[in-house]
Amino acid sequence: MSGHSGAAIAAYPMLSCFPNQKRDLPDNMISEKSKQELVNGKVKLVQETWGVFTDVYAPTEYTFKFLEDVLDEEETIRNVGN
Repeated sequence: MSGHSGAAIAAYPMLSCFPNQKRDLPDNMISEKSKQELVNGKVKLVQETWGVFTDVYAPTEYTFKFLEDVLDEEETIRNVGN
């Protein structure tokens, strides 16, 4: 699940340990569109390359509830038709 955490954090910055900190990625690791989004005020981006990043899930009740909801939904989807 850690591989998808960047997308979740980009969509819901409050899941991050650093919700108000802009994503710190080298220019050669993000697209021109993402660079423009940062200029326009977007704080979090989905990583466009593989790697290990410092922006991780915050160990909060909000985060645990979010992850529980995602996993419950995934289980429901997997069990459809069984």
